[in-house]
Amino acid sequence: MHTTDTNKWISWLTGERGMSMEAIREAGLAVSKGQLAIPIRDASGTVLFKKYRRAPWNDIGPKYRYDKGSSAALFGLELLTPDVNKVILCEGELDAVALRSHGYFALSSTGGAGTFMPEWAGTLAGRSVTILYDGDRAGVEGAMRVHDLMPMSAIAWIPVQFGKDATDVLVSGGKEALEKAIQTARVYSFPGATEDTKKRIVKLQKLVTVLNEERAEKLRDPVGTPLHQDFALSWVLAQLEAEKKSMRPVRKAYAFEGTEIENAKMYPIRDLIKVSPHGFALCPFHTEKTASFKVYKDHGYCHGTCGKRYDAIDIYQLLNPGTRFEDAVKALTR
Repeated sequence: MHTTDTNKWISWLTGERGMSMEAIREAGLAVSKGQLAIPIRDASGTVLFKKYRRAPWNDIGPKYRYDKGSSAALFGLELLTPDVNKVILCEGELDAVALRSHGYFALSSTGGAGTFMPEWAGTLAGRSVTILYDGDRAGVEGAMRVHDLMPMSAIAWIPVQFGKDATDVLVSGGKEALEKAIQTARVYSFPGATEDTKKRIVKLQKLVTVLNEERAEKLRDPVGTPLHQDFALSWVLAQLEAEKKSMRPVRKAYAFEGTEIENAKMYPIRDLIKVSPHGFALCPFHTEKTASFKVYKDHGYCHGTCGKRYDAIDIYQLLNPGTRFEDAVKALTR
């Protein structure tokens, strides 16, 4: 880094964002045309694209922009060596650098709280993962989505008296306040997106009870807030509603032998749509560029926009508009 403009950036990053120069250099942060350039690398260290942060003293234009052709990626993936056992997932690249400056290993999605690709869960498998997203609705609900993909991960709630994100806590409350929040992270025994719908509904209902109990505790705590529980509850209730709708009681009106319908559901989804060797496909029910539809033996689950479970019958009807349910079953069981 160099020039007067660069000095302003260094002062802001180290002073107001609590970063060390070592972590800044490790992340490869640099100034480009007055903006902060953040290189996003793959696991081998090759730069995939750059993300740019507008100067905090300039309020013109978008806060962030990306190189053309960029897509969601894990920031810091090139630093994830086999000996890293504890990982903190945060919302922003600069939060991740701030956390690394204080001895934590942190990663973040370049797409923010709303983007966490299913394959990343596999990348982090076998490690202790703590989700430390922002303390607003988007952050809390994003944390719940990630926890759904990684049921053994733990969620830590940002102590909002210090601010909205991990950096705010470090700057306002110090490492002690952040460490206290991380130590209180908990696993919510999430049901798991691949479970049978009825079992998932039961577990989601239990989760509602847990979150309501947490909310009641916060209401009795003079320095606490039920903010996180309120946001988490709204997300879980939305999942419950979606699962109940997915049961499609209208199917019960058809007088088929159960085996015929079950055989239709077991029709290989790989023979209906293109599926990668890792079991992922572009979701046929909405437009997307990155595959979020995970295919299992008797169904597929969209970890993206839909957030729903579909079987071969659903997909056949989608691919053949106007086909009745009973005709789809017959077509798949010939």
